[in-house]
Amino acid sequence: MALSLKTALVTLLGVIWIFGGNASVYAAGTESGDPISFLQQHCLGCHGEKKQKGDRRFDHLELNFDDEDTAFEWQEILDMVNLGEMPPEDEPQPSDEEVSGVVRWITPKLDQYFASQSEKETTGLRRLNGFQYRNTIRDLLGLKLDSFDPTASFPSDDKLDGFENIASKLVTSRYLMEQYLEAASAAIDKVIDIPAEPPHIEEYYVPGDFWDARREFRPKVSYLVNVDGKFVEIGSGDRASGRLYPRSFKNGVPVDGYYTITVKAEGVGRENPYDKTLFKMDFEEPIKLEIFANNGAVENPRSANPSNREIKTLPLEDHTPRVYKVRAWLDKGFNFGFRYANGPVEHRRTMLKVQEAYHPETIASNNRDVFANEPAEPLETYLSEVYAGPRVRIYSASIEGPEAAVWPPQNYRDLLGTDTVGEISQDPHQLIHDFARKAFRGPVLKEDLALYHSFYDRNVANGFAVIAALADTFKGILCSPHFLYFEAPLDDSFSEDEVTVETMESYALASRLSYFLWGTMPDQKLLDAAERGVLSQPIEMRYQALRMLRDPRAEAFVQDFTDGWLGLSGLAEITPDANKFEFFSTYQLGKSMQKETRAVFRYILKGNRKLEEFLD
Repeated sequence: MALSLKTALVTLLGVIWIFGGNASVYAAGTESGDPISFLQQHCLGCHGEKKQKGDRRFDHLELNFDDEDTAFEWQEILDMVNLGEMPPEDEPQPSDEEVSGVVRWITPKLDQYFASQSEKETTGLRRLNGFQYRNTIRDLLGLKLDSFDPTASFPSDDKLDGFENIASKLVTSRYLMEQYLEAASAAIDKVIDIPAEPPHIEEYYVPGDFWDARREFRPKVSYLVNVDGKFVEIGSGDRASGRLYPRSFKNGVPVDGYYTITVKAEGVGRENPYDKTLFKMDFEEPIKLEIFANNGAVENPRSANPSNREIKTLPLEDHTPRVYKVRAWLDKGFNFGFRYANGPVEHRRTMLKVQEAYHPETIASNNRDVFANEPAEPLETYLSEVYAGPRVRIYSASIEGPEAAVWPPQNYRDLLGTDTVGEISQDPHQLIHDFARKAFRGPVLKEDLALYHSFYDRNVANGFAVIAALADTFKGILCSPHFLYFEAPLDDSFSEDEVTVETMESYALASRLSYFLWGTMPDQKLLDAAERGVLSQPIEMRYQALRMLRDPRAEAFVQDFTDGWLGLSGLAEITPDANKFEFFSTYQLGKSMQKETRAVFRYILKGNRKLEEFLD
């Protein structure tokens, strides 16, 4: 029967749960074979004293399995024999009886070795890595992470075999603890620091609000022109400088929220009289307008600062102005802008060639002086007036928002239990308990809860406002080992009645399953199963695993697993020689290759396809 990838994963979960991750995959045999005779007849000719193919030598192989190297070598032999890859096809083949005999001899010894190693191993405490921390903060506090990254200043997690979730590599340092406090403060403040009433903006911009340069006499890297005030054009695809943004909107939006960005635009010049080989771009593609967002407080919004984020890329119609509306999440202080997503990147070099070949009348004697603002001698015709190459043409743009169906936002209500900004209607001690239980993904230790209550009470006694005291307490909870690590220490002093060690183990299992498949904290259904004590039952584990794989949050598994297994996270950062691999650089194929590989894995997983299909 064909085995699907999804079924294989669920089976793997069961094996990990039942055997603690150390189950042998081999069935023990009962009959003995002659390993020495088998090695001499079928192995040592290629892996002996005179020849060592593949750097493998078996003539000194011990018959006991006391050390890791010996067990590893016998494991390799067993694998090759089982796969039929040893001996090679052009060598004399052992009989079925010989193969069965040596397999039955090796298998129980390997089982015994793995069992002995399992007894020696202990599961180390595992903290949340950066990926899991971000997702947990997102779900715990109801935050959007489109532009906000609480882990931006965290040191990179060490990897083992490509993965960033190995306990022994997830070390904690003083610097990291300082960053945890900074991240907790930023996240809590982002939820609480809102105005009493929802603000609303409705701004409209004309071409002069984006760019006021009316003529350009020489080629520039960033071709941004506004010739007659009717429209503004972008001719360069340079990511760092070919950008437009409304200059009067430098302070950005007033609060986090969804905003509607409207732009009237068209593509022009895709069909032109120039030699197409001068442009390093694909003229078969429609001209594409990218709407981006960034934080003007970080750096000049026109440059490629680290906060830049693509909101939407729109294929434009040729020579047909259309109005496009995009709904986008913007963080407080973020603004918006436009760029030519698939335009020519080396635009100055391209335009110099175009100018010399097609528009010599526009060439001034100081044409190649990159610092000159005016031609050295009078010109009747300027390059920007006659250039007919591909451009994005923008007529107007506007922004309106935020959408505020309910105020304060739901995450504010959930955190502080109130419908009014600045007021608390519930017992602060109960709010602290509820938040700690949610953050710790299970019951709270009595001593911890007493500590947080005492911290809150002391702050209020020292003159802190109630909400400020609560905020500081919440930040302390987010720096607790019970939040930062997968499992709380097993203890019988829980705040809730009748909580047992077995119950805590069930909650720990819920966390392990959730972070494996979702990369984030368990949902309420998983926690309810843990509380009922049924999660450890195979039928319940299977139900929960299949339910979670069908959930959109399983996309985290697709991303995290393929990144670790195949090293996909490095693809987007590859920068090969632009001259040798021009197409790769121009179209940022690293990101496309990353997306394509994830899509294949997602297709197999979500469609419950055969495991053989994926391996093939």
